Amino acid sequence: MKKIFLTTAVLALAAGAFAAERNVTVGNFSGINASGHIEIEYRVGSQPSLRLVGDSREIAAVDVRLMGQMLNIDAPAAGEIKAYLYGPVANTFILNSLAELDVESDLDLGNRTFSVRAGDNSSADFSNVSCGPATFAVSALAGVDVDRLDARSFNANVLNNGELSVDALDTNAASATVADIAELKIKGGTARSINFNASGSSVVKASRLTAGSGQAIARGSSLIEVNVSGKFTSRSTDSASVSNINK
Repeated sequence: MKKIFLTTAVLALAAGAFAAERNVTVGNFSGINASGHIEIEYRVGSQPSLRLVGDSREIAAVDVRLMGQMLNIDAPAAGEIKAYLYGPVANTFILNSLAELDVESDLDLGNRTFSVRAGDNSSADFSNVSCGPATFAVSALAGVDVDRLDARSFNANVLNNGELSVDALDTNAASATVADIAELKIKGGTARSINFNASGSSVVKASRLTAGSGQAIARGSSLIEVNVSGKFTSRSTDSASVSNINK
């Protein structure tokens, strides 16, 4: 669910509809928690700052609070607001209620956990991420895209019409639970082992992820596609199916 940030908000800006700006002083943070109808463009920078662009009444209504290391940005549910955020390398991202996040910078987290939770029609796009464990919880029509992820471990829960897409994943162990009408796509990379569970009408497409070993369980009418060269066990029930293109 790649979202290009040339939406009605940007078109309105070009037309001169966005006449107001609001600069907000923010301190150092390690997490971003955003909700409401807002598009956030986040870049890593030495000096934390936040600039809001939009209708003067709408940007005035945005509540920005730093609680511990979590930067909370709560925007109105209606309106079109664009936010430009600079700050430290964050590792925790929480998105809800239509919020959209575009991470323009690569994130080198060392051994820190990379955590993404998205729900309620929100979306997030990441470029290149390297980390320790990587965890995802995507649900309720939310979409998360990662160009490249180099993680010690990968764990995803994708539910209720959520979509998670990773263009390239390199990890020791990849596990995922996908349910309802959700979709997980891993378009390339390597994993020493995989463990995928799908149910409902969900789909796991990982046939281009080269795995050494693993297991997969599909229930309902779900579909799992993998590429495992070594030991692989699978089970499917009802009209579900598991496909290993390496066998």
